[in-house]
Amino acid sequence: MNGMRIRGIFAEALRLRQAGDLPAALRTVRPLLKITPRKAHHAAIIATLFFESKRRPQAAHWFGATAALNPKSEHASLGLFHSLWATGKHQKAFNEMRRFLETSDSREFSRLLRDLQSELGLARRPRAKAASPASATDTHSKTARKSGVRRYTVRGTNLR
Repeated sequence: MNGMRIRGIFAEALRLRQAGDLPAALRTVRPLLKITPRKAHHAAIIATLFFESKRRPQAAHWFGATAALNPKSEHASLGLFHSLWATGKHQKAFNEMRRFLETSDSREFSRLLRDLQSELGLARRPRAKAASPASATDTHSKTARKSGVRRYTVRGTNLR
């Protein structure tokens, strides 16, 4: 399928989405679902259509493709997080959050962590007191404190 045809399909899908016809928009992009996307924004459009249609497993797949094509896209990462969370894949959602936060800052992920802390009983790990001889773990803790990374635990799972 050539680039002109693909652009036309996406233009039509976006027009239908804007008109509020998500089922027709999804039918329009159906021929593209079997093609491995090469552009993050194409995968993001498909992911968004699935997400808005409440088809979270498919949305997670396409947001994952978007994040693979553009790892620094906060929107792709948040879409993947929310899609995974909605399908009950909480650990995978946290893994995606961690992956994104390792290289980028995100006010939205920070807000989500605060909300989850209060709603789900996330406990903020207390900061370690300075130890006299620095061990490998002390060095890691000091590095985390210097970089401003907060550590959280969920039922024994360490989250950054």
